[in-house]
Amino acid sequence: MTEICPHNVCTGCGACTAICPVSCISMKEDAFGALHPVIDQSRCISCGLCKRQTPCNNPQQLNSPTSCYLAANEDAARLKSASGGIGHLLARYYIEVLHGLVFSTSYDDNMVPVVAEAATLDEIEAFKGSKYVHSRFDAAMYQRIRQVVTDNIPVLFIGTPCQVAGLRSYLGSVDSSSLLTVDLLCHGTCPASYLREEINHVAPRVRLSDIRFRGNDGHNFVLSLWMGDDCVYSVRAASQPYLYGYLYGLTLRENCFSCPYAIPERVGDITLGDFIGVPGNRSCVAVSTPKGAEIYEAMLQRFPSLRSEPRPWSDRLSYRPSVLEPSRPHPRRAAFLRDYPRVGFVRAARRALRRDMLVNKPLYKVLHHWGHRIISLFK
Repeated sequence: MTEICPHNVCTGCGACTAICPVSCISMKEDAFGALHPVIDQSRCISCGLCKRQTPCNNPQQLNSPTSCYLAANEDAARLKSASGGIGHLLARYYIEVLHGLVFSTSYDDNMVPVVAEAATLDEIEAFKGSKYVHSRFDAAMYQRIRQVVTDNIPVLFIGTPCQVAGLRSYLGSVDSSSLLTVDLLCHGTCPASYLREEINHVAPRVRLSDIRFRGNDGHNFVLSLWMGDDCVYSVRAASQPYLYGYLYGLTLRENCFSCPYAIPERVGDITLGDFIGVPGNRSCVAVSTPKGAEIYEAMLQRFPSLRSEPRPWSDRLSYRPSVLEPSRPHPRRAAFLRDYPRVGFVRAARRALRRDMLVNKPLYKVLHHWGHRIISLFK
């Protein structure tokens, strides 16, 4: 077997690497920097498990949300959170009350985004904030989650819908009653290699401790790089090629443009995301299973700082991206993909976005405005 699923629909979830009984599958970057499975044919036993169990070929059960909330955590812990800070409260509940474990994306010591484990309140701090980048979900982490779920330890997993699907596909018939899955309203993900190249370009030789894209601390929709409490780089999306390319579909993985999870029915017990159209940077919490409802009700009792207001799920569906349709490719995406293998991310992204970046410059906007004013005088 040479292909587990079609290249353009592979999400890079990594479930196939954990499913393989002889560990002959590894995740490698393709010509465009995106992680895809590669099979060591000399070790493959052609059992077909990877092809049968991967979520691309084995769709997982989806559920329509039974309730929806407009919510926010109104204490100081929300500052580094992307919107309402509900994910952090869920993690706190699992650590403080259930004495369980939390798995989500953080940066490792080399600032590579990976799915990691947290068992303490200090450790879940690393999960705060949106990470607009694809995170590696290693076979060892899949196997670790199965071990603790099998031992009936309470487990919270927060990830993109394709990661949740990958985990559920990998667990298969394993009793997962101790597991709560939270899927995110996902715009898509960029290959981690792009973020690595961008950081090496804008902050070379800087030993970073954090990378942020969102927050309630004045750095919302900003690529900000941190050394401890010191921000060493901060540029808003309109002028930052990596963040702009992500938001406007230039640099997402190819599968993100045909995402099967950008629909109202959800793969997780709970869905979290921005409540678009509501002021105040607050979260949408959509509950799709009885277990999700039980945990959310318990959270409301536990945390007085959690402000939650029931809303119809249709209110969130009024903003189509991520819930009714996937992201759309930028008009210059083909040019970016043409250039990337030859010149790398930094130059390819800046070439593709040259006009966008120019239009977003303050001086250009002023000149453009006054140019129209002058022309109008002669009409």
